[in-house]
Amino acid sequence: MSTFSERPDSEQAQRLFFANAHLPLGLVEAATLLGYWTMRDAEDRDVPAAAALWMKRHTDFYLGAILMELALHGRLHMDRTTPLENHAYWYERRQPLSWKGLWFFVPPLALFLACLIAFQHAQQRLAVLFLLGFIAYILLMLLLAVVRGLLSRGKSAQGKLEVVYPTPTGNHVLDAILWQMLSTGQSRQVYQWLYGSGALRADGLYAFTERRLAEHGWITLTGKQPALGGLFEVETLVINRQSEQWQVLSNQLRSALLLGDSLSPEMVALLLLLTVFTHTFHTPHQLRFPGQPRRKIVSGLYQVLSSPEEITIARQRLQALMRGDQGIAAAIGVPLYDILLSIRNGIELSVESKRP
Repeated sequence: MSTFSERPDSEQAQRLFFANAHLPLGLVEAATLLGYWTMRDAEDRDVPAAAALWMKRHTDFYLGAILMELALHGRLHMDRTTPLENHAYWYERRQPLSWKGLWFFVPPLALFLACLIAFQHAQQRLAVLFLLGFIAYILLMLLLAVVRGLLSRGKSAQGKLEVVYPTPTGNHVLDAILWQMLSTGQSRQVYQWLYGSGALRADGLYAFTERRLAEHGWITLTGKQPALGGLFEVETLVINRQSEQWQVLSNQLRSALLLGDSLSPEMVALLLLLTVFTHTFHTPHQLRFPGQPRRKIVSGLYQVLSSPEEITIARQRLQALMRGDQGIAAAIGVPLYDILLSIRNGIELSVESKRP
């Protein structure tokens, strides 16, 4: 894979980048490309793989990309704008508990153990004092939790997504979902469009997207190949990474992730979609960077970034984007930024709702 560092002063690369301030393909197609789990050999050559299995199984992501592109076309909006502080609160609340937060559990545990030890040594009065301290601490924590819940009630609320402009876009995939939304005549929370009774359906739409990618030279379909020792066959493909259009998209992504350049609305949407992948923030063992020996899988950010240092920078950029970046809001407008963030969060909620 060609890396950004190999062309930092290339006039041709700069010309390609600035001539393509917008994505060189639709958002849904770009998200699909980055969602592929492609296989590369030790020489960094793409080999045919069942890259589309993840996309076909996780319709939340695919449908979420469609909703974002409809929003970019001005067809959708939120019934009310959610303040950026609410998105920041939502992001912080979703983070896993750190070791620093565990100190809340140390005092009650220590008091409880001290109570048991005192009882074992027949120190009844001391044991009662420790027990009262334990109960008081628990009650205080419950009170603080209630107060925090009351104070944050407004921060966790988000608007509902609805159709505001029903005119078709001329894109078969987008218009199919737009028609489904119009047929309900409702406004809903984003995750309710993606999960549960009356959720949107992606029946047959991915095949149309795949066909468009193949027709425009982004991918090459390589037919069916045996899997799991020949037990069944899977459809395989490769991404055409040597094409000029892939280099344009790769350069745009690298610039957006590493250089802190101003972002187009389409790029903001694509980066937010990248944050939905669990491997974006936690590198699993089956993924690898270009240049590493052994045949492994490449997906998401790892298709365009080439070192752990770059991944660290990119993750910081994406985390700022998820919190609600004031600069981005000023550049693309708060209402559009709110829609994109709400759709991104709705995808995550839908995925979690489907977990056993």
